[in-house]
Amino acid sequence: FTWNAQGGTLGGSYTSGDEISYGTTIIAPTTVTKAGYTFDVWSYVVGENEPTAEMPTTMPDADVTATANWIYDPSYTAEITSTNASPEYGEDNDVKVVINNLSSAEGQATNYVWTVDGTEISNTTDTFDASNLGVGEHTVKCVVTISNGTDSVTEELEKTITVTKAIRFADEVLFLGNDFMDRYEEPSVHRQNEQI
Repeated sequence: FTWNAQGGTLGGSYTSGDEISYGTTIIAPTTVTKAGYTFDVWSYVVGENEPTAEMPTTMPDADVTATANWIYDPSYTAEITSTNASPEYGEDNDVKVVINNLSSAEGQATNYVWTVDGTEISNTTDTFDASNLGVGEHTVKCVVTISNGTDSVTEELEKTITVTKAIRFADEVLFLGNDFMDRYEEPSVHRQNEQI
């Protein structure tokens, strides 16, 4: 009797080539695991017959191969983080996708597609520089696709970034007082203009 876990691990005392006597009751492994996948079902081939989902209840007078079928499932949690959710214009602000507890699978790859306020940006990495976003509230989204080359899972993440201040030519903002005049005016004229 051959248990083909297809890269997975059999639980208990099962091995890939168990010898089972004719007529003995067959019991499938209750635990079978594979990183990045969820176990689905066993499929069975008895002798030269076609594969079937029905497991023989007892060992027949023929070789049996049981093959594990898997569902791609890279268990993880993901979120968008930023250096500052309310930065001033021009302030360094990296926006990044953080993926936690990702189960690794052979040939696995991650792809990122970013949009800001509905417009796709030319960045396919997990981080982009948001320091040039204009003043106001911006909706930042990233579609994350994790693939093993055959199957994939996709998740859309979203974060709001609110940018404050937009004096692009200044390093700092100074308050010059209520009586500041951009050009000299005779005081009485200045007061009169303030009333207008």
